[in-house]
Amino acid sequence: MADLEADPAEHDGAVLRGIFGALKPAARLVLTTPNGYRRIREIAAEEVASGMFDPATMVQLRTDEFAVGGAAGPMRYKERLYILPELIALLSEHGLEVEHAWGGTAGRWGRRPLELDEIEMMVVARRAPK
Repeated sequence: MADLEADPAEHDGAVLRGIFGALKPAARLVLTTPNGYRRIREIAAEEVASGMFDPATMVQLRTDEFAVGGAAGPMRYKERLYILPELIALLSEHGLEVEHAWGGTAGRWGRRPLELDEIEMMVVARRAPK
């Protein structure tokens, strides 16, 4: 079960510190993440009122059905969504310089600008040289 009390921003920062530490200087990282623009455009007032999505923090609570290794059931989790300028700033804060930012949806990845309603966005970043 996911720790629903954990701070998603602290979690993401810890992940990026680990990635930075694992990359050699000037090495590249390809990262995909849910597209916050899409979520903002599709959010219903009921989701905000119920606490399932907080537009002030861009944190959402979700329950999805998963089947892994013969076991199946619901999984609840909390995630912080980003819009592209926030993601670029977060990566920069952790020593990663964004070289490219593209749009992506499974089966339709490409080197093209991010479209508002795409499921994911993709960035190519480089670890800053020492």
